[in-house]
This record gives sequence, structure tokens and C-alpha cells, in this order.
Amino acid sequence: MTVSSVNSLSLEPPLKLFSIRKAARSLPAWQAAQGLAINVLAHDQGWISDRFARPADDRWKNVAFTRGIADAPVIDGAVAAFECAPHATISTGDHILFIVDVLKASARPEAAPLVFHRSRYCSVRDEPSD
Repeated sequence: MTVSSVNSLSLEPPLKLFSIRKAARSLPAWQAAQGLAINVLAHDQGWISDRFARPADDRWKNVAFTRGIADAPVIDGAVAAFECAPHATISTGDHILFIVDVLKASARPEAAPLVFHRSRYCSVRDEPSD
């Protein structure tokens, strides 16, 4: 699924936080998962974000990935990937907060991330500091 916001919750231990709407069809699968991967997509992977943002029969068609911890899919070419295990869930409002332990992290610091801003994808440019 495409998630609009993932937050760093703690450095020691390393924890991430994201939420899923209680009405999401995939919620039971997320609640049962023994592991998951948070993939930070690269600037040229908007089509993957679009595909996973909507219901589809074969979301993984033409998406190259490797299996990580607990068989979680780590998408090839992503800027970063966090392989995680469930830590806690909190029911609040119309969402479930998922707190996950980061077990392994990998990154491609030279790659530009995919950014969604003002309802469209855009790029991030480094500005020289004075």
C-alpha cells in the first residue's frame, strides 16, 4: 500500500510509525503480518506509488523486488528500505497506528526520493548553503 507519511518515532530502539485507515481492505493483512518493509521510492518510481495507492488485482506486476526479513518485499531501486517487525498498534479515531521495530535499513544516498507535494510528484533539489 502507498502510505503518505512514515515517521521516525525513536532512535533507541529504532522505531517507525505509520497509520492505516480502519476501513482499509488490507487492514487485516497488516494486523497479521509478522514483518514488513517500508520502501522509500525513488523519483522515477511514481508509477509504483500510484499502483499501490488503489485497489488492483496484480499490484506486483513488473515491480522488481527481493524478499527481506519475514519475506517482506524490498523494492529494487528504492532510495531506502526499512525491514521491520511489529512492535505495537494503537486504535485511535478512524485509523490504527502501527509502531514497528526497524531490524535492518539500507539506502542509496545518491538517489533522489519521490516527493508528493500539492497533489503531484515533484523533485527535490539541493540548494547551496551560504
